[in-house]
Amino acid sequence: MTVCVAAICERGDVVVSATDAATSVGEISSDNNLPKMILLGDWLFMYAGEPSNADLLLEEIRPLGGKITRANIRSVVHKAFQRRASRWASDEILMPFDMDIDEFKRKGKSIFGESHAAEIARQISEAAKNFYDQLLVVGWGDSRMALIQEENRGGSVSHSLLGYAAIGSGGSTAASQLLMLKHARHSSLTETLYSVAAAKFSAEAADGVGQNTVIRVAWKRKDSDSRDQPPGRFIQLQEIDVLRAMWLESGKPKVPYLSYKDLKSVLDKSGIDFEHSIGASVRYAERVLARELVLKD
Repeated sequence: MTVCVAAICERGDVVVSATDAATSVGEISSDNNLPKMILLGDWLFMYAGEPSNADLLLEEIRPLGGKITRANIRSVVHKAFQRRASRWASDEILMPFDMDIDEFKRKGKSIFGESHAAEIARQISEAAKNFYDQLLVVGWGDSRMALIQEENRGGSVSHSLLGYAAIGSGGSTAASQLLMLKHARHSSLTETLYSVAAAKFSAEAADGVGQNTVIRVAWKRKDSDSRDQPPGRFIQLQEIDVLRAMWLESGKPKVPYLSYKDLKSVLDKSGIDFEHSIGASVRYAERVLARELVLKD
């Protein structure tokens, strides 16, 4: 119930990322500025799903600290994600037996017998189908080209060549927006900043995606960058408001009510006449315009 977006630009030198900041419990959501971007060294992690799962997953990775490199980041993240998913799916089933998944794999058949152990394994496998958490990892390591890797219950997905990725309940909407805006790895930073912001704003139509927005611009580490901070900057909240106003004014898809008479003529010339529709549509247009003026103010 969220959205996380990452897009490579400037031919691989820069990545613009965005998330919402909402938390959902069941059918209740709160836009409470929960950070969904987590930095470990120069690597950015963004998650869609339960915050506790993200925290426990990253606990598998944190001990490696400075040992995370471009050469091992994919395998490290994939293994950590697998372990979190397997523990999530098995803990409730194995808890009555005072056993974890590792012990079950070692001793399950000898303790329960082959048929009972097979049934427990089937239950764990079924439970794993409900693990919907997703993870995006962004960074460079010692490579010139930025990496965007996704982890989900289906496995690992690389988005580095495509140049962008979006996860969460608003992920498909955000990805569609980037596709329509023709985003590519060679896009400029200026274009990409708007495209990523527009993708996030569009995704707010999805369940559980909040309006509060976090946007970060990151780049491959340069000699001039501080060794104590990951290379990148967050876009300030007031500047995100500027991006939203631009999107509401010029980018948000809407029916062109100011051209309503031209639209009506298409129906008329096709022999379709609904006289009552024009008055209702004009009144609706007035309400939409008034609402957008309030949002921009």
